[in-house]
Amino acid sequence: MSTIKDSLERSHADRFSGRERELARLATLFDPSGPLIVLLHGVGGIGKSSLVRVFERESAARGRQVRMLDCRGVEPVPTAFVAAIGASLGLELKSVTEVGAAVVAFAEPVVFALDNYEALRLLDGWLRTEFLPSLPVTARFIIMGRSLATAPWIAAPGWADHVLNLRLGPLPEAAVATFLASRGFTEAARDRIAGFSRGNPLALQLCTASLADKPDTLGGDLELNQVIDYLALTCVNEIADPVLREAIEAASLVRRVTRPVLEAMLPERSAESILASLRQLSFVEAAADGLVLHDAFRVAIEARVAAMDPGRTRRLKRAAWKCVRDQLLAAGVRDTWRHIADLLFLLERPVLREAFFPSGPMLPVERARPADRDAILDIVRIHDGDGGAAILSEWWKQAAPLFSVVRGSAGEVAGFYVMGRHHDVPRSLAECDPLLEAWLRHAEDRGGDPQRPHLLVRCLLSRALGERQGPEWAACVLDAKRAYLENPRAVGVFTAIREPATVPQAVMDLGFELHPGLSVEIGASVIHTAVLAFGPQGPMHWMLEFAGSDLSRAPIGSAEPQVELDVARRQLTIRDGGRFPLT
Repeated sequence: MSTIKDSLERSHADRFSGRERELARLATLFDPSGPLIVLLHGVGGIGKSSLVRVFERESAARGRQVRMLDCRGVEPVPTAFVAAIGASLGLELKSVTEVGAAVVAFAEPVVFALDNYEALRLLDGWLRTEFLPSLPVTARFIIMGRSLATAPWIAAPGWADHVLNLRLGPLPEAAVATFLASRGFTEAARDRIAGFSRGNPLALQLCTASLADKPDTLGGDLELNQVIDYLALTCVNEIADPVLREAIEAASLVRRVTRPVLEAMLPERSAESILASLRQLSFVEAAADGLVLHDAFRVAIEARVAAMDPGRTRRLKRAAWKCVRDQLLAAGVRDTWRHIADLLFLLERPVLREAFFPSGPMLPVERARPADRDAILDIVRIHDGDGGAAILSEWWKQAAPLFSVVRGSAGEVAGFYVMGRHHDVPRSLAECDPLLEAWLRHAEDRGGDPQRPHLLVRCLLSRALGERQGPEWAACVLDAKRAYLENPRAVGVFTAIREPATVPQAVMDLGFELHPGLSVEIGASVIHTAVLAFGPQGPMHWMLEFAGSDLSRAPIGSAEPQVELDVARRQLTIRDGGRFPLT
């Protein structure tokens, strides 16, 4: 059987016959008056990474510098990102100033291509407002992702003239027809495959590799994501080796595939043999820290595995968790993040996984600018009255760097939050803020070690919903997670709560508890405190135990299942005895 990998290798050059325009636009990054940033985005499988790799090779042939970074292997904190930029240049860099000096040393512009940018969402505001503006103009960037928030780049002051928004769409019909003709398909088959694949390179390759001899099976009014799901499952079903199929299913449940993880999940199989076989599959790529399934494939396979056998899914995830736990406990500082990311990826409850790795677009969050003061205080006045605004005004005067804002589509302040370590907050603020006074006293009563800080979230509000859950709230909560990573010895998090009844269940599931002894009256309102205690070993160990407890809990509805899947008969059964045939 001709494999997908064989097809991809044969067509490596001519599958880009329809991308000349995009390659030419990327090449403008080397022009003195060209863009500083290219936002390259498009649906999964559309060919973003492949396009930039071709651009990298063509640039190298002309003596130009293009450095690819896979953001999935970079801890989303500034120091780790700077180190990754340095590693791409073969240097050890520790500051933004050193990055700038390294770029200046090159005679021509240097292009850094940030692939899988979604993994760096926690750094998006810092990159846009602090890191990039500090670099020389000869530093150019391609930011690549499925669903980029392009508005912040275009709306931010000064950026519009320096950003190229490049959405990668389907291959042109002529390019698809030429490609299929070169593979010897009849005109009828070409029309059927072209219509089914919708110009998506991944879908096109899968059709020609796995369904070349049966194009008549391609049909139906399916959305593109359904096409990819169908083709992904078809490809896996056609793999003759049952051990390899089993390994692919296990691999779909983890962030990255490594030998120790495979040995834990499939102890009776040869991990080395499986890894060798996985490397030959076109939908598996080698990342810096393991093998990774193409995301479109992984999602389709994971969904099927979880639906067909939830018990097996949980056993495999639990085995992976134990392996990663052991690796984390023995890991050095530089490897901690990748193991933490592996653990959080195993979370079964989507609302909790989304708290760390959101799958959809998020509103941009960045450090507040001086011009944001009035908008921030206006939001406070709406929800906390003049008394609350007076207190936050003092916070702004004495601790403005602790304010971060979430911006709407036009760049307006749609929400904000105030967060800092207890020893970074000016003590004089406690004279006008009774809640801060209670927090600082609580911290000092427990030692007040600067190396073991308490993280304080004094205020988190959106203009429209206050502290209730919404897009602005979610964006602020996600951005605040960076403090967990930047303070690995933190004791816990204190956050102000005005209406305990409105606190989202996801927050309580994360481990926050109301602390009655830290409630204070401000004006006519009572401000409560929710506390998340990390424990003696800090946030990283808390995340380890958090993921383990999620995998250990009883599945929802496990006591009285409402429906069951009868795989042998391909039927869905319900409690009252009804049966429904499935395809």
